[in-house]
Amino acid sequence: MVGGGVMIPRDVAQTLITKLDLGHMKPSEAAQAAARYGVTITARTRDKVAREIGRAMQGPASEPVTLADGAADQYLIPGGAPVPLSARQLEAERNRREQRHGHAPLPCGGLWDETAQRQGSLF
Repeated sequence: MVGGGVMIPRDVAQTLITKLDLGHMKPSEAAQAAARYGVTITARTRDKVAREIGRAMQGPASEPVTLADGAADQYLIPGGAPVPLSARQLEAERNRREQRHGHAPLPCGGLWDETAQRQGSLF
């Protein structure tokens, strides 16, 4: 719940909302970050936490946008373009899949041992 005229700087609030939307931050982590600015968040779900952070944002919190997949309120930075729901859903699915699979870098020297220093003879 937002109380007593306490406001979160616009850039911080937008970062928190974006991280929540993309799944890079848990709702409890966003609530802790908002608490640093004196804002108490009582919601527990991603959408409700993002909505409460939006209400505590300095300046206009959201603006209505109409896209091909329907009308929605989005928190836009100045000069930013609205993002369709389908693109947000695709990004969330990609992030979910990345968290499930390993993303280790290539081993030192690449995949192949071109100088045959780390392998015995093949025959």
